[in-house]
Amino acid sequence: MTRQSLVASFLSVILCATVLDAASLPVHAEAITLEGKNFASLQAFLVGSWTWIRREPAQVVHMRFGNDGSFFFNNATIKLMHYGNYKTTEKGIELTILRSCDPNGCENRTTPVVHNYSLRPETPNRFMAGSEEWNRDP
Repeated sequence: MTRQSLVASFLSVILCATVLDAASLPVHAEAITLEGKNFASLQAFLVGSWTWIRREPAQVVHMRFGNDGSFFFNNATIKLMHYGNYKTTEKGIELTILRSCDPNGCENRTTPVVHNYSLRPETPNRFMAGSEEWNRDP
């Protein structure tokens, strides 16, 4: 193998590794600034605990988003819980439900359930998912 073909092969490997690494970056990694508070990305904004309250009919839902891409959903009104992973998308968030629990027991999802939601940050402590207003827990 000539020196030139060796260098070309090496550069090809570096290029492939760079492309694969770039492909693994989160889809929605742009920085967000809301009321003077900066977040590195939509995922960084979401990390933490959130609550949605519906007045009629009364319903209270809590969600927790982890730094590691995990989420926990708890509909306290009907005692329904979901565990899974999330990732941000151009239009919002994709939730992959891996485990669900209700008063009758828990079930691991052998085929995960995937839901996509539009999501719009409004303030550092509030986002809209469709017509639902979610507020960050203190």
